[in-house]
Amino acid sequence: MSQPIATTNTTVHTMQLCLIVEEFEEFIEAVENESDEHQLKELADLVYVAFQYAAARGWPLDEALDRVYGSNMSKLVDGKPLRRDDGKVLKGPNYQPPYLEDLV
Repeated sequence: MSQPIATTNTTVHTMQLCLIVEEFEEFIEAVENESDEHQLKELADLVYVAFQYAAARGWPLDEALDRVYGSNMSKLVDGKPLRRDDGKVLKGPNYQPPYLEDLV
């Protein structure tokens, strides 16, 4: 992705948030009623507007995602996840939260 283009215009931020909500609703509708191809398209639209919001805020979302990924991988114990009964991965003893303060 390109460099963030930050703006302090709250109208732009609000519009971007509305687009995220709209695309999320379209994604859920696709999951419930549409083909895998259409679901993927709606998911990509949702990610796209999330990147737009981050760019409007001046946040490097690519870097944040890399750090969150690293943090999520620190949940593993000996390369294996600890899971709740419903399958959600739990934080293991080596978990490290992502450091994002320098990105905002």
